[in-house]
Amino acid sequence: MTNERILLARKLRQVLIDFSPVIETYTDAVCPACADICCKQRFTVRNETDLQYLSALNAPVPSIDPARPPDALCQFLGPTGCIQPRWMRPWRCTWYFCEPLLTVILAEPRKKTIELEAFTGEILRLRNELLTRR
Repeated sequence: MTNERILLARKLRQVLIDFSPVIETYTDAVCPACADICCKQRFTVRNETDLQYLSALNAPVPSIDPARPPDALCQFLGPTGCIQPRWMRPWRCTWYFCEPLLTVILAEPRKKTIELEAFTGEILRLRNELLTRR
């Protein structure tokens, strides 16, 4: 593992930590009343970049319950949302924006969505850079 990859992973972790309260203002408004919960067990599977990122941080990869059906509610879904910190979640969980969530986000003044776009752009940039560095 190169120092450059470790630094990229640390930067990505910090951006995800900083991003979390921003996106949670929206998920807190939308998710508790959701009738079609999207947090499914099948989404707990991490992709190659997720695994490289956690490896660069020397962070544990949470175990997945193999007996849990793919369409069951996610094993990490607690009474107030995901029990994993956002920086440890699979990419598909962090990046998924359902229609009700997008509706709330897009109804915000442009100034607030610019902040969200800046975070997501930086997250994408760091993830892509991490994937291309060997």
